[in-house]
Amino acid sequence: MANATDIIANVVCPLIGMLLANFMWITPLPVVLEARYTRYLGTTNPYPFVITIFNCVGWVIYGCLKQDFFLFFSNIFGVTLGLYYTITCLTVIAKKTADSDFSDVYIGVEGLLIFAFFFWGTIGMVAANAFTKASDPVAEASNLIGNLSSAFAIAYYAAPLSTIAQVFATRDASSLYLPMITINLINAVMWFFYGIIGKNDINIYGPNGIGMVLSGVQFVLCFVFPAKEKKKGQSWDHIWVLLQGKVPPTFVTSAKLESKQLVKSVDPDDDDSPL
Repeated sequence: MANATDIIANVVCPLIGMLLANFMWITPLPVVLEARYTRYLGTTNPYPFVITIFNCVGWVIYGCLKQDFFLFFSNIFGVTLGLYYTITCLTVIAKKTADSDFSDVYIGVEGLLIFAFFFWGTIGMVAANAFTKASDPVAEASNLIGNLSSAFAIAYYAAPLSTIAQVFATRDASSLYLPMITINLINAVMWFFYGIIGKNDINIYGPNGIGMVLSGVQFVLCFVFPAKEKKKGQSWDHIWVLLQGKVPPTFVTSAKLESKQLVKSVDPDDDDSPL
């Protein structure tokens, strides 16, 4: 009979981790839906969506090789939603640049999306053929996929620290989003204990152990240097309206106001400007 430690390590921790991971993938949905129906990206950065695909595809493959349902279902929705978010952003950018050259952002995101599938397809072929003479080909292939996936997971956890110099210089942690960092921290803790106690798999507890440290640093910085400007949140009340194909009036108004501010900043002497 399984004891309490086994149940916590093998069921509770990965189950919570799976739920938190999927919550992370769903979080950008309101922002992307707004961009989709207003045809306006605003300050939305599409690059993290492509990185999500890079990260999740590897873990989906690793989950299949390890026959780990928790790993698989923690990442398959990340691949699906990451594709949806990326394609939506590319569509919005294409509509905005229909009469001119495509922007560097469009070319960069499109290139990374294509490369993501080329990369993992190539790695899959290498993993399937490079270890045929090994005593345990599946284990060797799993290690290769797991090592690469670990690298992408660490990059994901470290991404918010790209602004750490700015945080110390301004003594302002506005660039660090505390709710997401908190979720990342709890998520890393759950997968760490699952990996080290439940599976004894360094490819799981290794990157998540580092993720615990990185997220912990970010969490502390949010309190050491409190944000001087609160981030404007996206309302989840509009999701059902958006999924029905309707556009909440507040989205349209917001997009128009931001467009006017952009025009004003580009041409402050424009006589047609209402400002």
